Amino acid sequence: MTNAQSPVIIITGTPGTGKSTHAQLLANESPVPLRHINVGDLVKENGLYEDYDEEWQSYTVDEDKLLDELEPIVTEGGVILDWHTCEIFPERWPDLVVVLRCENSQLWDRLEKRSYPLKKIQENNEAEIMQVKI
Repeated sequence: MTNAQSPVIIITGTPGTGKSTHAQLLANESPVPLRHINVGDLVKENGLYEDYDEEWQSYTVDEDKLLDELEPIVTEGGVILDWHTCEIFPERWPDLVVVLRCENSQLWDRLEKRSYPLKKIQENNEAEIMQVKI
């Protein structure tokens, strides 16, 4: 743990499993101050990407830029990182990693409501079925 009272928590899982919802609830209800960072939003807002993939309607993240941006934030502690993957983060960062799961039909409905393309909905459902995030 970076600071005895300031944990670093990573909440990960397939898109649509409730990462942002749970991260924000935890940040709001925690007895210690926790800052919720939606890593996907951080990437978009700070230009931490190489390009945009039209077919998948997603950004290709520049991992070096992202890690450079997050390093000082994580060093301070008291943060919840919410992202669909955690493999790029150094093992020394998190005090806790939470992997969220979701029932497939519910996940499908959530991604449809977000207007995900069919191909992306199928890929994310397959990832959930195959437990890719675990």
